[in-house]
Amino acid sequence: MQSKKDTDILIGMDQIRPVLNNISEATVIRIKRDFENFPIKKLRGQWVSSRKKLEDWWWWYLESEEE
Repeated sequence: MQSKKDTDILIGMDQIRPVLNNISEATVIRIKRDFENFPIKKLRGQWVSSRKKLEDWWWWYLESEEE
């Protein structure tokens, strides 16, 4: 069983994309270019993020698109 700490860190697009409603990898990269506050970064050749930060950002993004 994975601990909470293990599941909070997302490594790679396979773990990041499901948090973002399975948008394409190309769309994730476009969002990263378009929004400085998008909480993913490249670390040793892998995209990484925090699940909580990514979920919070995604809700902010969806709400801002509705306006």
